Amino acid sequence: MMSRQAYFYRVPPQELHRRNQLQADPAKTRALQTVIDMKRSDAYMLPMVSADGNMQSASTY
Repeated sequence: MMSRQAYFYRVPPQELHRRNQLQADPAKTRALQTVIDMKRSDAYMLPMVSADGNMQSASTY
């Protein structure tokens, strides 16, 4: 039986610094948050047709 072990590798400090310096584009971040908010709101829920042909809101699934 194979043992399950976590393997870690050392990340050089320069790479850690580079990763921490990366910043998301504010416009893309706002656009993504808008999409998330729309999906969470009831206004975004479109009617759906169930297998038996009845209309239902997406929130009932």
